[in-house]
Amino acid sequence: MSPDDAEAIATCASVLDDLETATARSVDGASPAWAPPHGLGPLPLGLRPRAEEVLARQQGARQRLDAELRDVTGQLGAVRAVVHSAAPERPVYLDVSG
Repeated sequence: MSPDDAEAIATCASVLDDLETATARSVDGASPAWAPPHGLGPLPLGLRPRAEEVLARQQGARQRLDAELRDVTGQLGAVRAVVHSAAPERPVYLDVSG
């Protein structure tokens, strides 16, 4: 393995570390910004299985976040329905015995 190969593997492994951290934080409610570093180059073949694992985690995180978004949207719709069904401004019943 040449020094260039070792450097490319170390750089790409570091990028995968960053992606794993960003994915974990996104599930915890954080919204980390991430951009690929300039001049990264192609992924070394030896890191492909790890990159596929990171991708699978990202897809799982997205599915969980999408499900949570649907749930919160439904709850918000229910709250809005209650708010819009406020009591009328005039009395509904009239006390005729008192």
